[in-house]
Amino acid sequence: MTRPLRICVPFVGDSVGGSHMSMLLAIENLDRDRYDPMLVLHKDGPLAAHLRDRRIPYRRLPLPGYAGTVPSVPRIAGAALRAAPRLRAFLREEAVDLVHGNDLRMNLTWPLACRWAGRPFLWHQRTLLSRSRLWRAIPLLATRVLCISQAVAETLPRAARPRADILYNPFRLPAGLPNHEQATADLRREHGLPNDARIVAYVGRLVDQKRPETVLRGTAAMAARLDAPLHLLFIGRGAETRIAALKQLASELGFADRVHFSGFVYPVESALVGCDLLVAAAVGDGFGRSLVEAMLVGVPVVASDSGGHRDIVADERTGLLFPPDDIPALAEAGIRLLTDPTLRAEIAGRARHAAADRFSVAAHVAGLSKTYAALVAGRPKERSTK
Repeated sequence: MTRPLRICVPFVGDSVGGSHMSMLLAIENLDRDRYDPMLVLHKDGPLAAHLRDRRIPYRRLPLPGYAGTVPSVPRIAGAALRAAPRLRAFLREEAVDLVHGNDLRMNLTWPLACRWAGRPFLWHQRTLLSRSRLWRAIPLLATRVLCISQAVAETLPRAARPRADILYNPFRLPAGLPNHEQATADLRREHGLPNDARIVAYVGRLVDQKRPETVLRGTAAMAARLDAPLHLLFIGRGAETRIAALKQLASELGFADRVHFSGFVYPVESALVGCDLLVAAAVGDGFGRSLVEAMLVGVPVVASDSGGHRDIVADERTGLLFPPDDIPALAEAGIRLLTDPTLRAEIAGRARHAAADRFSVAAHVAGLSKTYAALVAGRPKERSTK
């Protein structure tokens, strides 16, 4: 009698982000007759709390350290060597068939143990790679590479590209979302906004790559050209120093009373659906989850013409793209969507349909299952249930 393939999915556990949400959604929808996914966390922290809150089982496997914490080849090699005996024993004791890594530290920590134990390693690349020579080692570490966008695949070393697949992140709307009018009223009440306020959303961590200052400056420029009051809602975590700096910039722009911070919101769609526009100004993002989340709830998107945004948005059809860091162009695109109801409705309608088709859970799980099957094709098809 055969048993399902056991898929080990390791995470450090010290953060919760888009990669975790994507992987958890995929795991939830894998065919349990074919696959037995097992989440492994190396430390307690935000991810463990998230899993406990949602009653998602996981295994704890403490390690002395992780490769990739320090960008040094000797230290990466040393950390992987120290972890390998424990990981190899775990793979054998738990009868793991393959390991699916989802972030840099796991993608550098686990492959040596997998090779030692004779298990395939799936390297899921969710960000654009730098030009570092380090990445030339990917073909030696990974049995197969999954890329979340064409933009990511193009940054792989040439030797890794023949064994790479592109698989977009999966999305599913949460149940019980309010309609736009109700959600807008809720946001206005929560943040003390006037009844005629329009709301621009920024979704993501408050870090340099995401360009929160660019979004703030662009929104302030839009507000100067609109009759109705325009407010900016930052949805996502950020260091207190970064939030203070953004508040200071808003004050300098004469926009202080129009900027609001929600922190982390889950599910983010419950807030997004009440907004009038999403602005994503990130440069070099591997994908851009917030773009798809906005598209699915009918919120039009203005995004930088950079990285994985190009995989998601068809300019002038499912959103508007602007040159990276070009604040006047950002503001002009936003004004077009906020002042032209016909354009807004057409773009939002096409975007919702395209997102539901291209980024569905079913499409993602089908692609992931195909990759898993290819990875274990060389192993015995009949595995004992003992």
